[in-house]
Amino acid sequence: MENDLRKVGFTCPHCGQPLEAASDFVPAAVNCPHCNQLVNLEAQEIVMRAQEAYLWALTNGTPDLLDARRRPDQLSPPAKDALRAYLQAYTGLQAAFRNKLPSPHREVGIEIMAEVTRILACHMMVSKTEVEYWTQLMVCQTADQEYQDLGKRLSQSRPSIFTRLFRHPRWRLRRFQLKRALVRRRARVQELEWELAFVEPLHTHNGPLETQT
Repeated sequence: MENDLRKVGFTCPHCGQPLEAASDFVPAAVNCPHCNQLVNLEAQEIVMRAQEAYLWALTNGTPDLLDARRRPDQLSPPAKDALRAYLQAYTGLQAAFRNKLPSPHREVGIEIMAEVTRILACHMMVSKTEVEYWTQLMVCQTADQEYQDLGKRLSQSRPSIFTRLFRHPRWRLRRFQLKRALVRRRARVQELEWELAFVEPLHTHNGPLETQT
């Protein structure tokens, strides 16, 4: 496995700089020489391969793939190949999420899983509960990014008559709405995790929303 990983070009997910593994490196814990963060190369490769399989399926899939009336053995050959690729992406990301992925990999993985599970559910390969789980995670992720972005804008914006009267109240209201929605949605995510009862816990989020002013 280590020799295979040496042939793959990696970049640090924390700082974006290229990584070169030492001769005695441990794939699960490589220390980035640029930002000094630990990087799990095995998990990173799994995410990369899952993303490649997903993009291939997205490009080569045919409309009959989304026909819930057709069993997998009734699909056209291109659709069957795409379905296998979607399943490969799904199983790969399930394995990757057993590790604590850095934010960029976790975000990409959640986006892919939200789409892949929807397609697999058409052929009864995953449950509707799991589709809702990944969809809720993706919505939480998008809302949290907007929440954090608004916080940065509020902290960096120079107060003026215009911003005090028009922009800041709208930003603050939107941020308050996002915070309330995130609390509800994350509670639902926890309920779905309990319903799904994953054999091994998945590290798909960082826990409850941190309250910020």
